[in-house]
Amino acid sequence: MSKLKSGLIQMSLKASTDSSPEEIRDAMLEAHIPFIDQAGAAGVQVLCFQEVFTQPYFCPSQDARWYAAAEAIPDGYTTRLMCEYAKKYNMVIIVPIYEEAMTGVYYNTAAVIDAMAATWVNIARAIYLMLPASGRNFSSSLEPRTGRFSTRPTAKSAFTSVMTVIFLRAGAPWH
Repeated sequence: MSKLKSGLIQMSLKASTDSSPEEIRDAMLEAHIPFIDQAGAAGVQVLCFQEVFTQPYFCPSQDARWYAAAEAIPDGYTTRLMCEYAKKYNMVIIVPIYEEAMTGVYYNTAAVIDAMAATWVNIARAIYLMLPASGRNFSSSLEPRTGRFSTRPTAKSAFTSVMTVIFLRAGAPWH
């Protein structure tokens, strides 16, 4: 049986919420890099971060200011940086960030970066819709929808994406 070495990095916010989303992202990435290096040196094969790890957990709010925190996948700053680290340490990195798939369409996304190709492999997108007129909330993981805010992770889709990569990485059959 193969063993798989995994790691999880979770930390408190390293910048004031009064800072811009870009400044917060940069502070959070700077704080994570030494831990990524430590995980790589320890031979970690799959590394995970906390949800929306480059920002405060703003998801329950309806503050439009946080739209600026959204990044493109796979071409956004954070995803490209994590591709470099995945390649450097030959590890899979699960990168949970706030994604803008297209103008006005936001997702709470887990990008799964494969170490072998160091490219974006899969994403687990979850959306959380708040319809202001009705005051009702709707969650979905089946199809993209346009909403004011996308926030709740869908555990089943994220778990399936992550486990697929883990099983493939460990050489286990996936059915």
